[in-house]
Amino acid sequence: MSRYIAKRAIRGANALVREAELMLNRALKEKGGDQKVAFPNTAYYLPLIYGMTGIAVEKLEDLVPVIEQAKRLLHPIPSDNLWTPYLGETLDCGMATLLAAEAIEAIRFIYGLQPERLPGFNLAGGTSYPELDSPNNGRVGHLNGPIDDIQLRSWGIQLVDGRMPGFAAIVGAAKSNEVAVGVSQFCWGKIGGRRLKMEETKQKTVLSGIVQSMEAFLQWAKENPQCKLSELEDRVQKVKTEIGTQLLEAAVAQQGQAALAEERCFCGGAWVIAGYRERHVMTSQGVIRVKRAYFTCERCGQGFFPLRRSERDKWGVE
Repeated sequence: MSRYIAKRAIRGANALVREAELMLNRALKEKGGDQKVAFPNTAYYLPLIYGMTGIAVEKLEDLVPVIEQAKRLLHPIPSDNLWTPYLGETLDCGMATLLAAEAIEAIRFIYGLQPERLPGFNLAGGTSYPELDSPNNGRVGHLNGPIDDIQLRSWGIQLVDGRMPGFAAIVGAAKSNEVAVGVSQFCWGKIGGRRLKMEETKQKTVLSGIVQSMEAFLQWAKENPQCKLSELEDRVQKVKTEIGTQLLEAAVAQQGQAALAEERCFCGGAWVIAGYRERHVMTSQGVIRVKRAYFTCERCGQGFFPLRRSERDKWGVE
């Protein structure tokens, strides 16, 4: 790391910790030490401070030891005339900056300065702020503010099921628009190809199960040449039921894999897929497993099955 970068990082850290200390002292004087401090919709207090220091900040006075810890991490700006080590000192100052920055944002919430207002701007989901999002208050336009637990969980699900958005970075300018489009299509083709392979694998699994049932029946008939016709008929009926069940499960699974929930949650948040849930349904082919897409609201966490009543009636799923 260059001395140029280190000097500016250390200078900025000292300035930010000083700003946090001044804001905290003012807030303690005006609001009192018992004033509650929190980011909305999170169970982890002020998460960075809690994770790095173990201090669970719930009130303004809980920020006092945090700022003291940040001050202990500060170092003087490296001298231009005498070489001294500065890499570790710069990293310490970086941690002090993070602690101070989160403390500042928490104090800004107390004074109503977070989330930042942006008139006319409407989030498509995000953290819910009833005092701003209520129609009675005119739905004040605002930015998202801190990332909350619900958003983190929904992104974690997207990362697992492959819906996490991605991007292709081209170093330098693309030679032409056609080249840029080609790179994008190539990347999407890789993803789409994997999805097609997954579908092919599912189909092969069903076909493999059918073949196994047939081969087992023929092997039994070969090993029991003296069996009665009624026994063969019973065996054939059993194989037909096994094959019918497998085909029916596969067909219903295709219909149960809804890609999107059409409507939004009552809170205004968008539905994000959280996986598939199984139910057992009695049919003419016996009991089959019905897979239903399960969604959660990215804002409030409410669960939702998007099957319409007509579908529920069709498959007998409550």
